Amino acid sequence: MRKLILLLTISIFASCSKNDDSIIQEENIVGSWENFQTISNEQVESGGDANLFIRQKLTFLNDGTFDWLFSIENSDNGNNLGYIMRQTGEFQINENLLIVEFDRYQSEQDAESNKYNPILLSNLVLVDENINADYSIVLNNNNNTLLFDFPSCNNNQNTTCPADIEFTRFE
Repeated sequence: MRKLILLLTISIFASCSKNDDSIIQEENIVGSWENFQTISNEQVESGGDANLFIRQKLTFLNDGTFDWLFSIENSDNGNNLGYIMRQTGEFQINENLLIVEFDRYQSEQDAESNKYNPILLSNLVLVDENINADYSIVLNNNNNTLLFDFPSCNNNQNTTCPADIEFTRFE
């Protein structure tokens, strides 16, 4: 009888434990991810008549570092027109929180026209150092979809609210 009570007690505590399915393991995000966002050619300094998009390529490495590249690409022929931003630094995972410290590099943007100016990756300029940020993330689709889940701004008119960003694993 004591064994039955002990077994019942253990099973009750096990069933009440935290659900580990929602906790993201670092090894599950290691790899390369991408996101595509269509933009108009009027938003790009030398856009021409092409159909353009911003390609975000986010790579997490086993050593706890990451590289996040933003490029402008031509969807008609797949050509890369250049880069507009790069964020590179270190990351760690705490349950479903991605904690990063990074440096940001950008192309110079025309302040008057506010257009993207894609350039060679090596010509991006360091604009911010040692930025710390925390992002709530969710892995879906057998760890093949990474969602940056930004909190709602509750229609606060004075706040710019980022839209959720969904990445797909590609390597």
